[in-house]
Amino acid sequence: MDLWSTREASLKLLNSELKEQQDCIEDAFGLIDEGIDFFNNHAATDQYSRICGLTLAKAKNYAHGAYGMILDNVAQEAGALMRPFLEYYELLIYFSEDENRVMEAIEDQLPTAGKRAQLINSDFKGFRDYLNQNASHSSYSHHSLRHLIDAESMLIKKSQNYAPDVFFRN
Repeated sequence: MDLWSTREASLKLLNSELKEQQDCIEDAFGLIDEGIDFFNNHAATDQYSRICGLTLAKAKNYAHGAYGMILDNVAQEAGALMRPFLEYYELLIYFSEDENRVMEAIEDQLPTAGKRAQLINSDFKGFRDYLNQNASHSSYSHHSLRHLIDAESMLIKKSQNYAPDVFFRN
């Protein structure tokens, strides 16, 4: 069994036809690292910077995990990581709107993710609902499972094959 053939094919495509997209993705992760560096420069004396730095690091880890899963062509399952990524992203907005809110995090008294989304007027309710229905929780809907069935034989796939068009969309 070759667990990494799909990832290797995806990386090969990124290094050739999708080089521009790869560069953008790597630049985005670089910007996140710069943000973490910024917060680290102030974290020793500033709780706001410490909490925002930790929040950004958690968001980065979820994004990195989802990206790796997309490289493996299991983007449907990567959606399970996108839900907490989105929550950490929205936490950064929540904290930026009122720096005193970091105390809620420190005291482990944050409002629910849905309540925070309402407070910041998040535009991601539809996406969050989609993730809840199809990726973040066990579901047997057609949309949640169709990538697991071979369309011709109707047999359950043991792994996801490399599909450049699907990889590009994801």
